Amino acid sequence: MKPWFIVGGGVVALLFVGLVLWAVSPDKTPPHPNSESSQPPPPRDLAGMIRIPAGEIRLGNGAAALREYLSNVAALAGDAQAIADLLANWETSDSHDKVDEFWIDQYEVSNAQYARFIAATGHRSPAYWNGPTPPEGMGEDPVTDVAYDDAEAFARWAGKQLPTEDQWVRAFRGDSWQFFPWGDEFDPTRANVRENERFHSISRVGETPEDVSPFGVCNLAGNAAEIIRGRPFLQDQEMVRIKGGDWRSLGAVFSIGSSGRYVISNADGKSESEQFHDQQIGFRCVYEAPDR
Repeated sequence: MKPWFIVGGGVVALLFVGLVLWAVSPDKTPPHPNSESSQPPPPRDLAGMIRIPAGEIRLGNGAAALREYLSNVAALAGDAQAIADLLANWETSDSHDKVDEFWIDQYEVSNAQYARFIAATGHRSPAYWNGPTPPEGMGEDPVTDVAYDDAEAFARWAGKQLPTEDQWVRAFRGDSWQFFPWGDEFDPTRANVRENERFHSISRVGETPEDVSPFGVCNLAGNAAEIIRGRPFLQDQEMVRIKGGDWRSLGAVFSIGSSGRYVISNADGKSESEQFHDQQIGFRCVYEAPDR
């Protein structure tokens, strides 16, 4: 019995030491169930995303430059109040700041991508869908008619986030002050906007390859306007920030990088606006790499 007792005691001692080492090891300590990381989870897939290097952001063009440009737009010529109303929502500062490296979707999130999210999560479908699937032939169109909470839920499921305004504008104009992704001159043939007679509704995400930024990000000037991260309060109402032009809006006005709009986010999360409808608003995602 004595030899067995000695061996058994040694085993017990070794087990005790092992448990102590396991308990203090930082790699073995299980996370607290309610803890949240400040970094986004690893993305499910970086395919279809564009890397945007760290650099400067130029949100605005300056009030004088924008007023001069808008005064020459036929739809607004001589309408000082219309110009003033637009400038109230636009970024009129010509200052610049820094933004860290990130990745952004090359195109808006499509109906087909959103369908995979719904199949995996059971999330609600947009109103224009046929239950959990989009209408036939619209799989490669941008998903629209989504509330802020819907877009945020998709981004979280994909291991990504909605873009901040800084990130969106950095992807739009790169290191320049240009009005449009391709330069300072408005060209209605490049994007799916109201002035482009080729389109009368939303189009497939890759159908306007010349609507492209210096980094290769597409459809920032047209097709679907896009939801920006965050819901600020303006005049005691919760709002959603929208960037970019869309197929029903004047591209010469709303496709400018410094332009922006706010829509009201009501109690059930749906977006409302007298001028812009849900069918014009979509979104894309970004991925912010954790600090290495």
